[in-house]
Amino acid sequence: MLKELKYLDVVVPLSVKGVFQYSIQKNVDIVVGQRVIVQFGLKKLYTAIVVNISDKKNQDFKIKEIQSIVDEQPIISQLGVDLWKWISDYYMCTLGEVMNTALPTSLKLASESKLIINNNFDKNISTLNDQEEEVIQAIQGLNVITIRDLNRRLSSNFSFSIINALIKKGVLLVYEQINEKYKKRVLCTVLIDEQVDTNSFKLTKKQDDLFRLLLKIDQKNGSLVLSDLMKQTSFSRSVFNTLQKKSAIQIIEKEYSRFKQVDKKLLPINKLSKAQELSFVQVNNIFAKKDICLLHGVTSSGKTEIYIKLIEQEIKKGKQVLYLLPEIALTIQIIKRLKNHFGNLVGVSHSNLNNSERVEVWKSVQAGAKNKFSIILGARSSVFLPFNNLGLIVIDEEHDSSYKQQQPAPRYHARDSAIYLASLHNAKVLLGSATPSIETYYNAKNKKYGFVELLTRFSDIKLPKINAIDVKKGYLKKDMDGFFSNRLIDEIKSHLDNNKQIILFQNRRGYSKVLSCDACGDAISCKFCSVSLTYHKLNNNLRCHYCGYIESIPDSCNTCNNTSLSRKGFGTEQITEALREIFPGKVVKRMDFDTTRKKNAYQEIIFEFQQSKIDILVGTQMIAKGFDFDNVSLVGILDSDSMLNFPDFRSHERAFQLMSQVSGRAGRKGSQGVVFLQTFNPDHEIIKHVKSHSFSNFYKLQIQERKMFNYPPFSRLLLIRFKHTDHLILDNVAGKFAKMMRESFNNRVLGPEYPVISKVRNYYVKNILLKVEVTRSFLKAKKIVLYILDHMKENKMLDRCIAQIDIDPN
Repeated sequence: MLKELKYLDVVVPLSVKGVFQYSIQKNVDIVVGQRVIVQFGLKKLYTAIVVNISDKKNQDFKIKEIQSIVDEQPIISQLGVDLWKWISDYYMCTLGEVMNTALPTSLKLASESKLIINNNFDKNISTLNDQEEEVIQAIQGLNVITIRDLNRRLSSNFSFSIINALIKKGVLLVYEQINEKYKKRVLCTVLIDEQVDTNSFKLTKKQDDLFRLLLKIDQKNGSLVLSDLMKQTSFSRSVFNTLQKKSAIQIIEKEYSRFKQVDKKLLPINKLSKAQELSFVQVNNIFAKKDICLLHGVTSSGKTEIYIKLIEQEIKKGKQVLYLLPEIALTIQIIKRLKNHFGNLVGVSHSNLNNSERVEVWKSVQAGAKNKFSIILGARSSVFLPFNNLGLIVIDEEHDSSYKQQQPAPRYHARDSAIYLASLHNAKVLLGSATPSIETYYNAKNKKYGFVELLTRFSDIKLPKINAIDVKKGYLKKDMDGFFSNRLIDEIKSHLDNNKQIILFQNRRGYSKVLSCDACGDAISCKFCSVSLTYHKLNNNLRCHYCGYIESIPDSCNTCNNTSLSRKGFGTEQITEALREIFPGKVVKRMDFDTTRKKNAYQEIIFEFQQSKIDILVGTQMIAKGFDFDNVSLVGILDSDSMLNFPDFRSHERAFQLMSQVSGRAGRKGSQGVVFLQTFNPDHEIIKHVKSHSFSNFYKLQIQERKMFNYPPFSRLLLIRFKHTDHLILDNVAGKFAKMMRESFNNRVLGPEYPVISKVRNYYVKNILLKVEVTRSFLKAKKIVLYILDHMKENKMLDRCIAQIDIDPN
């Protein structure tokens, strides 16, 4: 009797086009969003996600059956699948790439190839060569071994062809095994029966002391986790075991969260100021008519308090809330504020979580508002969490470029993806920023989005006074101390004398930008990228900030063998060292990628600065975004010009945003703060707008330029990036592609051109940019680009070039 089948379209977490159809018996219950194990290729097993179920098969040939169903319930809803499909279509990537980014690693089960010796093979060793014998000897005595472990056991690296030869000869057998990666956190816990009659059994003095101590801890609602109790009471495990044997206590295994629980009394929501209350009412009025609203509030205007009030509304309705932030570091301060009001309803999601923590967040969000984590505070990947009752998305610092993923695909923008996610859930979106992106502000001004302004700081504190220091004149008048102007040094000293804290901003880590030859001027460059190596004094080496290549300090120039080498430029490491020499009694620390590699490094630095244990904090752009420090009265921007002089149509926008944001860290409580910008061009129009805190005038200038040269928001951008290890092949392929593009798009095509960094990780890079007017069909343009790309692939015209598509590139 033929089995009645139904057919499943599934996605595998690989960079392969389309979905793949498998069969399952018709009487088996299965729904969209469940994980299944499928054989993909000849032997490999993968976890796949069901995205569609049908009674008809797509192909005429035989379709494989699924191996097994992993979950009783789906791990992602139909709405989540719809979001994946939209991201795949809009950002021109595969569904597998979206799945790979969306799911925590522990939910993506892939089989591992394991080897065993075939006991039935002909043991005539003469048929094996020396390398094959070495493999057999390494495996003998073992029941099973992975290829990775085999490689470790062998005296030298071996080719996979040796294993393939042994498999073909029947000497080795290979099979695939899938291991579940996620494990619940289970801890031994002590249970105490307060009614137990201790007279019914005899306890020694030591045992009695422990039992009475446990009763006190239990009555105070203290932790009864066995490991905690052993540290707290200093009693050994054997004493606990004896109490259990005498039935005085029970020791059981209990599941615990990996996240610290809040057990203190929750604080009431703060009362809003008149200006905040007015903005809060305006946002609610807009949400009655529109789904998206921009809250343009100056730095320290109290936007976060408005967010909290809106979150409270949604929680009372039983809804979920997603609160997006661009940087992991920002979550540290905000999480504390949210937990003060909402306690254990608040969860965190970002890349610093380990795999098991990510799965726990995923499962808690999926359980819905009835469970913990009704409020998720997270970075861009949080948009993929399995919300089922989403009511509000807050996107703080919506202008920030960190919301755009660069590598790998999908190269999605979290802000735009969150807006689509909200539309699926009929939820509202609040975009917040002191310096909105030009596109967002344009949409708000043209009534596509609602628009609310909050242009006064909380408690009517004045915006910081911004001063531009002319570094060019400073060097001519010998008024500079290294890379510090004497005026800045004097101001720092004055503020430190008043027990205030200082933030100094330099958007370059390391000690010196370049190590160059005094004779020929050549800079020591990366072997794999077209950039100079940065000198790091702490490790006494040169590093590439693009590929991670490290080189020791050379004795002489590689070009002319001259032994006189000089360090040029300055980074956060050198600034920190100089400040410690100028202010020897003060605590100076830096916050950049190098000092925040460890899991809790962000938290430690921010906590110390909040507690005034750090006098001067030197940092890169991670200190510019949204931090709220009460005692900072002075901010110094040491090199304003490096942000302005970058060949990109968004460079002035980013410079204005970054300088305005870092300036906003000054004078947030008490008196007005002060900011000093060091620049060679104090009359630059962007610096003038920063000094006057005039976002509207800056916007008018930028929107005129964008319209004149047909850049967003008046056009949509599509970037095709070609990469190859041979620049001649790259030139040829990119040239052909651009020629075909121009046949359809004429002068809308720019390039191909080498970017500023033309070689990264040994690959040369060339870009082709397509500008499509908003009045034209962007979908049609994308289809043409895909057609040309597929045509070149089919006719083998790409010549092993890597082609990457980036929609709305940053």
